[in-house]
Amino acid sequence: MEKDLKFPTFECMISNTVEQYDSDVEMYFIKNQELSTRLAELRFSDPEFKENYEKMLNYLKELSHSIVYKTEPPTHQFLIDLCMGPEDEGDTLKLLMESKDRVVPQLIRSSLIVREMMFWFVRMSKIPSFSEGFTVDRFQGFSFLRLALVYRALKINGN
Repeated sequence: MEKDLKFPTFECMISNTVEQYDSDVEMYFIKNQELSTRLAELRFSDPEFKENYEKMLNYLKELSHSIVYKTEPPTHQFLIDLCMGPEDEGDTLKLLMESKDRVVPQLIRSSLIVREMMFWFVRMSKIPSFSEGFTVDRFQGFSFLRLALVYRALKINGN
């Protein structure tokens, strides 16, 4: 009986294939959900910036839709606007060590999740069955999303 057991699979809409749960595409979307959860928490931890977190959440939702259905990527202009100013991230380790507000490490962790998503996105772009969904034009907002989160941490910390 136990010999007949198999791990479950899922039908992937991006590639039109049946995938195992250890598929790289699954990891990308797990990271997407993790970041979405963190941004949702930040709405409460940092209410002054709540509207921007909600825009980020909406951006991630629209980006996922764009990847799956291969539609135009959402605009990320609001992320570019959030990054206007001095282009200096500083030393994030020092920032974490000096932080006096719990929101600072939450923001840095969120920025690291964005970085992980970037890793998985690029990896997916190299797999022929997924490359049509994971394109360079859909990737463009990630750097600004990560940077916007780091800049917010710097601002909260008073840097």
